[in-house]
Amino acid sequence: MPVTLTYPGVYIEEIPSGVRTITGVATSITAFIGRAKRGPDNEAKVINSFPDYERIFGGLDLNSSMSFAVRDFFINGGSQAIIGRLYHEEDDAASNAILTADTLILEAAYKGAWGNYLRARVDHNVSSEVATAQGLEEEDLFNLTVRDTKTGVTEQYLNVSVKPGPRQIDKVLDNQSKLVRVSGDLPEGRPEASDPPQSGEDPFGDNDPETNYTVTTEASDSAPLEIGDYTGEGKRDAKEGLYLLKQADLFNLLCLPPEGETPDYPEGLVDAAIALCEEERAMLLIDSPSDWSDKDAAKSGLDEVGTKSKNAALFFPRLKQPNPLRDNQIEEFVPCGAVAGVMARTDTQRGVWKAPAGIESTLRGVPDAYSD
Repeated sequence: MPVTLTYPGVYIEEIPSGVRTITGVATSITAFIGRAKRGPDNEAKVINSFPDYERIFGGLDLNSSMSFAVRDFFINGGSQAIIGRLYHEEDDAASNAILTADTLILEAAYKGAWGNYLRARVDHNVSSEVATAQGLEEEDLFNLTVRDTKTGVTEQYLNVSVKPGPRQIDKVLDNQSKLVRVSGDLPEGRPEASDPPQSGEDPFGDNDPETNYTVTTEASDSAPLEIGDYTGEGKRDAKEGLYLLKQADLFNLLCLPPEGETPDYPEGLVDAAIALCEEERAMLLIDSPSDWSDKDAAKSGLDEVGTKSKNAALFFPRLKQPNPLRDNQIEEFVPCGAVAGVMARTDTQRGVWKAPAGIESTLRGVPDAYSD
């Protein structure tokens, strides 16, 4: 802004520099879509480490190829990932566990059998001062404690109420809880208090409803995914399934560890994923079919995988790694996560102009691979 001259003297005016710094754009944000033990479904969730994945999505799971691919990504140098959890619900199975806390009905915050380990307790040791501050009676307040008995994670909500106000229980749980939500309408009055446990006993250690409100409707984990879970009718418009990545600002690489009845992609998924990557200027890392056992099979079978595209690359062979969930027995795993991690590591250490190849691109945590 020009200086207004009001008296004789020396005036200094700072002129903005013509040099503009170009901010670097991320080149290796990797998206993973598949099954997980727990966590929000059909939501693009950004994580920055495998502990983040364990905390939100439950860690390694025998029913989740994605969980092992995410682990390999971070082991091999990945720094940021987008996780998209999909859940296939069977017609005759519940997806969310339900807890009946007297007149208050709670349900697990996310789908899956993890919610069957939730336990809840209610007590009436409330503050009359807090009640007055909320414009309520002391008899309107209660305390709610919820524990995941599988992991030990415990949440406690003090001086909450079913009455309208700043501590209305459904609003509090929506904003703060990672374990439960209110199911259905709120009751007219506060729930009854749980009976105290016997001396020395863990108040969450049994299934006795008299001392401990428990799961009344058990949930099941996701069934194997089908093509409809990825690209079914309305998925694109709703930004669900494969298209949940439309919620993300940016992703550079896409991994789709097979999560169906077989260890390979359902028909049509690779073509749809390539089309999405072309739209988003991303790269699809395709895992080779499980029956490719040698290089000759790989060379002759490229056409069976899907549409060829500059936005897709196929990786063979699959990896042999110890499975910590099966006493470290050596098993076969898809390579997409490890490859994405090497790409991310190379981008960080050398730059995008360096190909993720050569002696610096060793796979960490991979003692062997099929190489016939």
